[in-house]
Amino acid sequence: MKLTFEKLSFKPGKYQATFLVLSLVGLLLWQFPISLLSSQVAKLTQCRVILHQASGTVWQGSSGFGFAQQISGSSQCTPPTAVTERIHWSTLCHLVDLNCQMTVSHPSFQKPLQVTARSDRIEFSPHQMKLSANLLEGFGTPWNTLRPQGDLEIFWNGLQFSKQSEGMISIKITNLVSPISPVKPLGSYELKLNLQSDPLVTTNASNITNTSNTSNTSNMLMQLITLQGPLILNGKGQLGLNKVNFEGDASADPEARNSLIGVLSIIGIKNGDHYQLKF
Repeated sequence: MKLTFEKLSFKPGKYQATFLVLSLVGLLLWQFPISLLSSQVAKLTQCRVILHQASGTVWQGSSGFGFAQQISGSSQCTPPTAVTERIHWSTLCHLVDLNCQMTVSHPSFQKPLQVTARSDRIEFSPHQMKLSANLLEGFGTPWNTLRPQGDLEIFWNGLQFSKQSEGMISIKITNLVSPISPVKPLGSYELKLNLQSDPLVTTNASNITNTSNTSNTSNMLMQLITLQGPLILNGKGQLGLNKVNFEGDASADPEARNSLIGVLSIIGIKNGDHYQLKF
């Protein structure tokens, strides 16, 4: 008996090859480890926020958020000085209407946060969370010297990031206490952030507005106010991508001024009866 074997060859057609490539790309994206994005997050925020012990994928996983500083003259980050409890997320995408729905949970959330990514915008559902004020130490000077204690409450309404970004974030610090100050509490404060889309305007050497080089960018207008307390903090500014412009001043009630000179000298530069904030 004689056996004959024929060599089989498979040559995928044009559409079959395209389908295979797209399938492989889709599989790689679906299994993309969140840990590979850690360096990008640190670079984007200049080490102010890092992903701590991230696990899973960009679609389903968990991570703590750490707050660190960038090592001078290097792109490396210092070890985080404060880390949040782990945040968990899962994502479901719909190809029909081209949107992805992410559900985010955290121990401080009363209910899961819903994040919707569409082709033209990203939306965050209204939410609030409570944290400890000692997380502020991760933002460096002057917080790492003050070592603040108290309640930190963050609230936001529906946030929308798009060509017409909008929304509001409120950050309240109540009953702020510092171990270096004999005055307790120092006070309660609120930082309001209003998201808006403004044209980025450049100027030439003659300070004439150059409207030909304008582009839309999302910025947050900041306003710091004192709700109560002997330590008085006020200021305004603007928060953009990798850029913060803030001007404010600090002062104290007359009866507490002598006791708060140490704190005032840490958070500001003396200018008459007031101290210019240097956050």
